[in-house]
Amino acid sequence: MKAVKHALIGSLSLMLFSFSSEGGDKGAQPIYLETADQVRHAELLLSEVDSFRKKIDQCLAAGATYPRSCHCLYPSRLSSLEVALQTTLEKYPRWESSALLWWGSENRRPLNMHLSIVKAWINRPCSDVAMNR
Repeated sequence: MKAVKHALIGSLSLMLFSFSSEGGDKGAQPIYLETADQVRHAELLLSEVDSFRKKIDQCLAAGATYPRSCHCLYPSRLSSLEVALQTTLEKYPRWESSALLWWGSENRRPLNMHLSIVKAWINRPCSDVAMNR
């Protein structure tokens, strides 16, 4: 069971931060962020994604509910992530189904995020089982 949880944790992380050809618009090119404002918005959103992902990882490790329903146990984090995504897309609507690539502002390492995967995570329905468990 522990191996399954670790596999799920790894796959969620990989799913969020990979550039799968299955995610987003077919044939869409990644967007390279260049301005400080673009990087700031992307890093704020990535911070929300990381914070939410940590909660999901805790749920998976604890076996609190079915893996597909862990996101439902944290409605305030989910709402915060949704607001961050909406705020970002209002300013940069072209990013909606794109992979973003940029150099981290603090550590200068390459970072990436695919927003269609973040949207799919937010829009995943919650089951009653997860909320009552």
